[in-house]
Amino acid sequence: MAISNSIAEERVKPGAWLPPWTVHEHNARYDFASQFVNGRWVVDCACGNGVGARTFLKKDPLGFHGFDVDQDAVDYASEKLAQQNVTFERASALSLPLPNASADLFISLETIEHIQDDTGFVQEVNRVLKPGGIFICSTPNRLITNPGTLLEDAPWNHFHVREYSPSELSEILRKHFEVERWYGQNKNLPLKVLLINGISKVFGKKAAVLFNQLLKCRWFLFSNKSNHLVVPAEQPQLHEYLIVVCRRKAV
Repeated sequence: MAISNSIAEERVKPGAWLPPWTVHEHNARYDFASQFVNGRWVVDCACGNGVGARTFLKKDPLGFHGFDVDQDAVDYASEKLAQQNVTFERASALSLPLPNASADLFISLETIEHIQDDTGFVQEVNRVLKPGGIFICSTPNRLITNPGTLLEDAPWNHFHVREYSPSELSEILRKHFEVERWYGQNKNLPLKVLLINGISKVFGKKAAVLFNQLLKCRWFLFSNKSNHLVVPAEQPQLHEYLIVVCRRKAV
């Protein structure tokens, strides 16, 4: 399978504990992506237990296909959310059981960093989308989450195959898509970015990651979704999470 089943251990799902800021970050991304759903045929890749799908379906898609590699997650989503023109199915992100050019909107939140063949994944998104179809992709920004590391370095988060800088993510997306706008979550001050990169150089990459994680503990006291909204990113390199809205190039 293209995505490890271990992804289920770090995603938002019923009954699982996650830090409050992680839940708010996910919910803010769901809210953001949901504004594109109305009247479109939608693919939700790595839909999990359907937490995001519950938000998307409130926006009245024309049709909805949810896919995940975890059969238990798919079964749960099917039981709770399946209805007319809404399906959930187990499938690899590299080979979705959909016709060419069949979807208007492809949502892939916190997915690409889990996939070994990221180029193959982007090609599959391109195959499934209609010309001009919208692709919403979100992923951690390595410049913040793993400062001082390279694309080929193993991320601190052991669930991830790799993490991207904005320029690296742009390079892989632009092969098939026109990037319309960058968005981000958790904007950092330039001074903080310099600080964590300085820590990485002096004390090592692990120290920089741990320092960044330690700073997040403040969110135990006053975290809410408004602290983690998805906003336009004129400087994507300063945001902890990258969200890109792009369109499939015309044939």
